[in-house]
Amino acid sequence: MNPVALYPWQGSDYNYLLKLNKSNLPHAVLLYGDDGLGGIALAMHWIQSILCHSPGDDGSYCGQCNSC
Repeated sequence: MNPVALYPWQGSDYNYLLKLNKSNLPHAVLLYGDDGLGGIALAMHWIQSILCHSPGDDGSYCGQCNSC
């Protein structure tokens, strides 16, 4: 199941989270925001990128492997 698309204003936050995957992944991250701004979608995209077995060059999930 692919999560809903990210909103345009989430691009920089998502790229920052993808960079965390490549460096030192913290033991916890708090994502917060008002309802309806796409926080759950952002979290789902990031979780899939962490679990993906063959992420893209930018770190995003492939959408094809069993983990995705």
